[in-house]
Amino acid sequence: MAKNLNDLNDILFDTLDQVKSGQMSEKQAQTVVNVGNSIINNAKIQLQAYKLTKGRTSMTLLPSNTDPKMKLPEKGINKRSDAALQYALSEGYKNVAEAIAVMGKSNFDKAVTEYMNDEGYGVKTPESK
Repeated sequence: MAKNLNDLNDILFDTLDQVKSGQMSEKQAQTVVNVGNSIINNAKIQLQAYKLTKGRTSMTLLPSNTDPKMKLPEKGINKRSDAALQYALSEGYKNVAEAIAVMGKSNFDKAVTEYMNDEGYGVKTPESK
């Protein structure tokens, strides 16, 4: 069973080999691909949250990174990433990824902008310019 995206890659390529060799039907392979696509879409949401929080959100579908040069700083690099995390936590979400998953990216971005205005981050909305 796939535990991360590397495992999923292996499974998908094994599936392709099995279809080519006749060991798996196209219907069975399509089921594997559909599940794989769901996992990949979940990883995309995690990646968006990871980027937005500058690394403060876990990426469960990526293998562990042991190279210290590849780690992002613990503290957010900019005000928006800090505000995004603070907003998500203030609304009862565990992290930004969960907030984006529930609210949708567009709604979450709008809410973070409003939060930043309310909290004095000095962000202007298009209506207030």
